[in-house]
Amino acid sequence: MSLSSTQPTTHCQKHCCPSSHTSSRISGPEMLGMIATFNAWCEANPDVPSGTAIQTDVDQVGAHPLLGKFSYELRSVEFHRQTFTSALYYFQRVQDVIADLDRDGRSAFNNIVERAGGQELMSATLTRRIKSENYRYALA
Repeated sequence: MSLSSTQPTTHCQKHCCPSSHTSSRISGPEMLGMIATFNAWCEANPDVPSGTAIQTDVDQVGAHPLLGKFSYELRSVEFHRQTFTSALYYFQRVQDVIADLDRDGRSAFNNIVERAGGQELMSATLTRRIKSENYRYALA
């Protein structure tokens, strides 16, 4: 079964983004920028204990704590974004699911990732684990 043959073509796919990009999704380069920002923060703060909130402004309260800013390029356009700890946490959860796949499931997943050109993103790793505790994201 072909994934593209079962999904309708959207306006975005027809006119600007054939890769099914929509404004509500995080792009691969964007996620890689967030991972790099997090890993750099961990390297700059090696003695931060487990349980420490992952955000640059510890007084900030919100659903999407920020960790820093970064820039990336996508389709010849430069974007400036902030690193959202929540996105990193959910990326980690996806990696955990992938790690639990059996051999056949992992093979099928890897084939899809290769066809989509997502090898760089899916091989990225977080320097430290993140946990969700008491309605906040913290180092595990």
